[in-house]
Amino acid sequence: MVECEYISRWVVGFRFTPESIRWYLTHNKIGKAEESLRQIAKANKKDYLEGSLKIPTVPKKNLSCLALFSSWSVTINVLIQGFVWFVIGMGYFGASYGASDLGGSMYLNFVVISLVEFPANALAIDNLERYGRKKSTIVTMIIGGICCFIVSLIPSGTDRTDYLVGRVIGGTLGKGFFTFAFDTVFVWSGEIFPTVVR
Repeated sequence: MVECEYISRWVVGFRFTPESIRWYLTHNKIGKAEESLRQIAKANKKDYLEGSLKIPTVPKKNLSCLALFSSWSVTINVLIQGFVWFVIGMGYFGASYGASDLGGSMYLNFVVISLVEFPANALAIDNLERYGRKKSTIVTMIIGGICCFIVSLIPSGTDRTDYLVGRVIGGTLGKGFFTFAFDTVFVWSGEIFPTVVR
């Protein structure tokens, strides 16, 4: 029900939201770009200076996804990024779906594993600038993998509280570190590849 409300707002609002000036210019719609600038000036009670729109003269290049395999170093980057995305996806979703196998209350485990995403996201935002994208992704991916590996070493199906707590803590930490890695790899991949092939 709530989802339908948001979707309906988007569908209605989509019709009334203009494209950006940059989009008009890149698609060679200069008249519409000037009209949007006039409307913005009118809404801000300012005068629009005719001819103030500067059209960038950048040569247009037609690139395809084959550009990702144009040189050996770029191809290696693509393969490494693909592997990193695969590992992080397996770890993240494996920890999410494996919440019921940790032992104890399946619902409580799922809530705890879901709540760990909030501090992980906050830490990722802070550490991206401090330590960099590559280092943050690799370190959190390795620590998350170690946490999940430790969970696999702790026996399941027993009623011992220490085993149960160890599995939940390991799974929660693993999910948190993979959440952190997911946040950083999104930024890292976006900065490595050119816009046209993202």
